[in-house]
Amino acid sequence: MKNIVITGGAGFLGQRLAKTLLTKRQDVHLTLVDVIKPTAPGNDPRVTCVEMDLRDPAHLGSVITPATDAVFHLAAIVSSHAEAEPDLGYEINFLATRNLLEETGYGNGTWRPLMTI
Repeated sequence: MKNIVITGGAGFLGQRLAKTLLTKRQDVHLTLVDVIKPTAPGNDPRVTCVEMDLRDPAHLGSVITPATDAVFHLAAIVSSHAEAEPDLGYEINFLATRNLLEETGYGNGTWRPLMTI
């Protein structure tokens, strides 16, 4: 069983990726994470939905565990919103990514793949 975390799981890209992975693979468990609670595509039992703010690293360990095989980081503030609120854009687009890199073990030799766009 592959355990995959998708941040931005309530958004358009997160939902599309989740649907695709669930369709293409039977041996997958997804954890969808977003600042608003995501919904599982088709109420699939292979999906866990978590409401979490990635700017706070204290709770990342509850979704990114040693059993996590990969993280798709799709959570972001789009350009127009980030330009209107640059501090929020920095916090989400930079700090949240840094928090995820640290939680996945980047730099300590135990990291799991982190894909981000």
